[in-house]
Amino acid sequence: MRALEMENPSIVGKGYPPLPLDIKVPDEIKAVCFDLESSMNRIWNEARWSYVYGFFQGCTFLIGAILELIIEQFLRIRRVWPEYASKTDSAHRSLGTLIKFCKENNLLDKLILTDSYGINGLKIAAVHMQIEKGEAETSPDEHPLVELEDVTVFESTPNGRSIGSGWIHAGQSIIIDFSNPHNPKVKRELLYKPQAADAFRKLSTVFWRIRELEST
Repeated sequence: MRALEMENPSIVGKGYPPLPLDIKVPDEIKAVCFDLESSMNRIWNEARWSYVYGFFQGCTFLIGAILELIIEQFLRIRRVWPEYASKTDSAHRSLGTLIKFCKENNLLDKLILTDSYGINGLKIAAVHMQIEKGEAETSPDEHPLVELEDVTVFESTPNGRSIGSGWIHAGQSIIIDFSNPHNPKVKRELLYKPQAADAFRKLSTVFWRIRELEST
């Protein structure tokens, strides 16, 4: 099911935009830019498969990493990377400092900056496990990130246990409602799925808009 979601434009937008052929990359940075492109392509695929297999927190990390590489490539092509590097030592460079530099120097438009800050916020929330830390404040049945799934069939096999048409994976949290013993229901707790989907949507918008800027 999530494999189909990864083909849905409402999640991934127009997909991954490769570096346009008409972009004039300065000779001295061609190798670096194409290395960045290779890394972005690889991480994009890793993020997609992380989403498909339910590793939503990791997916959000990876989307933040892609955005950081996109912005770095853009700054290099615009020949302003040395200025950023001189102002920020390597130990303190991050997605946040990149976005701030672009904002202070009017390098990216408001829409790109808004979505970039949004992705950075989602990444930080995932890194610091803010969902888990806030979980105690809300009962599982009311948790905003619980994906409802009514199930009436429980099966045991030599290979494990399944609920309805889906398997219980190791480490997956589930909530079983036995209030009606003849009609038990299950809620799978898919933490970070909404954030991962939101991050993908924002990334697609940012990616394509930066590609347009690179072409001008």
